Amino acid sequence: MSTGSPRYAFAIEDLPQISTVLLEPVVCLVEDRVDPIDDALRELGVTRELLSDPNERLSSGVLMSLWMLGVNRLRDPAFAVHAGLSVRPGRYGLIE
Repeated sequence: MSTGSPRYAFAIEDLPQISTVLLEPVVCLVEDRVDPIDDALRELGVTRELLSDPNERLSSGVLMSLWMLGVNRLRDPAFAVHAGLSVRPGRYGLIE
């Protein structure tokens, strides 16, 4: 099953690394509103175990692919706003 993952003119693996914590809002929002995205995660080489480890790092291209997946599956023009609203205050340790 195709996830609608975008194709880029560069290798996703060559992009800067980010914490897996940044994927949480996208995954949660899509799963809360539509359906599980385990198929898309597998296609990107991401496991639930990997997502649960805040010390793990992935290519920022994985985040971009998941954002595009969320936009395509939800068809929500305010997807980024809703993903941001799903994050608990203090989640990233910036606010106590």
